[in-house]
Amino acid sequence: RPTPGCRDTNAGTFHLLLTNFVGVRGQSFIEDRVFDQQVWNQPLRSYKILEQRTVSKEEAHQLIGVKAEAGTTATEYLFNPDAASFTYIKTDLSYIKEAVATTGGNLSSQIDAYTRAVQYEYVLELDADGAIVGGEWVGGSKRNHPDFLWLPLAATATAVAGGAISY
Repeated sequence: RPTPGCRDTNAGTFHLLLTNFVGVRGQSFIEDRVFDQQVWNQPLRSYKILEQRTVSKEEAHQLIGVKAEAGTTATEYLFNPDAASFTYIKTDLSYIKEAVATTGGNLSSQIDAYTRAVQYEYVLELDADGAIVGGEWVGGSKRNHPDFLWLPLAATATAVAGGAISY
């Protein structure tokens, strides 16, 4: 059973998947858009990094929401012990929402009408070589972030929908 601080998608993992799959490979994956018990799987279409800046450990604590007592430094949040630096990221993410059930046919020519955007904010933890070793959601993204991410690896059947769709 996961500890309360280790639930949902880690911001570092999210950033790695986003930049490598969508950015480098041009391949989408699916995010469960809501953090609670409901599941809303939406394919990702694109992203744009709106802001990226190096922050100190103290500023990372402030962004995450850990407050220091007067005359001390914030130490309550446990960063990855290999974290040597921190980067704040604000990302605009475009995803494809579902069509109403009565809509049929190929909707690729209307994809823009089904595209929505959300912003995510997070702090990345980087090791001495600049590799991402962790991350934490900040601001409104502490509650509004993907619950989980997934990628279909293979078709499980040669046809679906009673044979109307084949792979």
